[in-house]
Amino acid sequence: MPTEAYCGGEAFGRKRIASSCYGKAVGHLTRINPLDSRGLIYLKLGDYDQAIASYDETLKLDPKYADSLYGRGIAKLRKGDTSDGNADIAPAKAIKPEVAEDFAGYGVK
Repeated sequence: MPTEAYCGGEAFGRKRIASSCYGKAVGHLTRINPLDSRGLIYLKLGDYDQAIASYDETLKLDPKYADSLYGRGIAKLRKGDTSDGNADIAPAKAIKPEVAEDFAGYGVK
């Protein structure tokens, strides 16, 4: 099956394929959402370095984008970097108090 067939709403359930789809989208767009979504997919895959890199790209466009700050913080925590992880999570929660709840809804705690 071609990868393009999964680049829609059901792509998230197929994380590896979705990662490829978002990678293609990111190559064509400079909007935050595909970058942030790609970060979330890498986070859920356990590829924390790639998640951090994707969130870094988002934060270059908007340094106060709460979802990316929070996701990057979680990735850093999972890598064992407690100080930097918490340094991202605190401002994310200040900007968007429900961000942890949103991520829990995505299956990330």
